[in-house]
Amino acid sequence: FQLIRSTIYLKNVESHSSPCNRTITNPSLKQGLEKSKATLLSSSQVQMPFVSGLHTIFLPSDLVSTLSQEEFEAVVAHELEHLRWKDPLLRFFSNTICAIFWWIPTRWLTRRLEEDQEEASDAKINKYS
Repeated sequence: FQLIRSTIYLKNVESHSSPCNRTITNPSLKQGLEKSKATLLSSSQVQMPFVSGLHTIFLPSDLVSTLSQEEFEAVVAHELEHLRWKDPLLRFFSNTICAIFWWIPTRWLTRRLEEDQEEASDAKINKYS
């Protein structure tokens, strides 16, 4: 049921999203976005940045308008690293395994995986400096 709810939520967010019109000034970040074919979308439906699929970065509209250029590009770089390492796909498979083998306590492993993904994405922001 969670997969169905997530799909419905994502479709709703996509339908209320628009291309992010804020310019990326960092040349290496711009190149990374182009290389990964990433699409930046802005939405008032989103509370925090996240990635979906293999090419889409969703950003909250208020975040796009309030962050400084450096902060904005750091957030985009963080999310780009999630895409680069295909974290959404890995999380999908991890959650699917947890659902299939529900009697085995694997939730701690999924939580640890997500924590490691966040730390790794934070650590790689500097490569776009």
